Amino acid sequence: DSEIRSGAQLLSLLAPASSDPALSSLIQAYRRYRKDLRLNDSRAQTDLARCKQMAEASGVELALAVALRGIADLDAYGERHLQEAEGFYERAFGLFERYGCHRSMALVLEDMGFLYQRLEETAPAYATYREAADLWRSLKACDRAAQSLRHAGELQEIMGEPLGSMATYREVLKWRR
Repeated sequence: DSEIRSGAQLLSLLAPASSDPALSSLIQAYRRYRKDLRLNDSRAQTDLARCKQMAEASGVELALAVALRGIADLDAYGERHLQEAEGFYERAFGLFERYGCHRSMALVLEDMGFLYQRLEETAPAYATYREAADLWRSLKACDRAAQSLRHAGELQEIMGEPLGSMATYREVLKWRR
């Protein structure tokens, strides 16, 4: 199973190969990012950029996907480079998809839905949350599917589709059971 549930899991997967100096440096940069994320957003951004460069240089695509998602999250949730965040999410999604990391794909879709909301692109946000919900359902992650559907229902209200919104909320209740 190539599913990456977190950056910490990625580190544990890379650790056996850490005798390679490039991977050791990548692991250390990721650890610095996790530490700096709690302390200083700009240092975390620098650490992630370093992780991205190292992952690209070493060819560790899953590490690259994790770094890209992290950079996009800092941009989207920190209200910085919203347009750039979309490209990072799309690239991370493609890499996770290539390796069959469905949970990671669903997480990226949720993040993209949030980003589209920030950009006031309601229709793409709605479609992305629905896609995330479908992926969560296929993974039997009922609570996560319901959460994505709830966001989709809220967006349907904004788009002036009260009947569609009600149907979506009924789906949420179904998946919460």
